[in-house]
Amino acid sequence: MERYIALQQLRFEPPTNIRVKHDVVEPDLTIPPLLLIPFIENAFKHGNIRPDENWLKVILENNKYALNFSCRNLVGPKLTPAVHGIGISNVKRRMELLYPNSHELLIDENDRWFTIKLQIQYGK
Repeated sequence: MERYIALQQLRFEPPTNIRVKHDVVEPDLTIPPLLLIPFIENAFKHGNIRPDENWLKVILENNKYALNFSCRNLVGPKLTPAVHGIGISNVKRRMELLYPNSHELLIDENDRWFTIKLQIQYGK
């Protein structure tokens, strides 16, 4: 996740203001590779990237019971209805297959912010 953000930051001079917080206290608990990348990719693709403001905030935390992830970005210009990706819908389907009845995915959008919150419960 951090490497993907660093790769995207290479596109900007100077790098944009992004806040990444991770508090992984149970490092042996894992998730499938690249599961969270589409959310961050979505922020870079559709967000309002601003050099003067924290336009993206990513938080990853876990404990022995659950993994909590959130990704919040400033909303960019609206796309026409015919131009929509499939990244988030693919992740939703993947979550249903990998973690049936043991995850919660919330998506919220207002005029300023697009927010994703994902919780995966371990051992369910």
